[in-house]
Amino acid sequence: MKLYTPQVQLFRETVLDGPDEYYLHAVTFCGQTNLREGGYSLHSEDGNEKNALKIELFIREDPELPRMNSLTPVAHTISLGALPFEGEGRIEAQVVLQTAGDTRDVDGKVTPKGANTTSTTAADEVDRPIDEY
Repeated sequence: MKLYTPQVQLFRETVLDGPDEYYLHAVTFCGQTNLREGGYSLHSEDGNEKNALKIELFIREDPELPRMNSLTPVAHTISLGALPFEGEGRIEAQVVLQTAGDTRDVDGKVTPKGANTTSTTAADEVDRPIDEY
């Protein structure tokens, strides 16, 4: 297991008379107990990489939590909605670690970490509950 490398899973929900909806679930194992989910940012890839979407998964330090060197999972679950491309595509999730600043760096540090890629063809179908009457 590599620390700070997201384990990603893509889900697709089929929508009748409309584009499919997608969800990304990512679990990143970190080496400190004071790290938490800190949001995300979506970027469509341009140029030669058509049908690609890049997602930055932010992980931040939480000053309210004790910092211990212990394996800690951080989860992101993101509703992507309809993707900005049609057909087969690639989705890359990259972890970005945001740590608190020290006396020289008041704003803190932003460090890119591991990345993982999945494809729309690998998306699991979202199970729909069966209505019982």
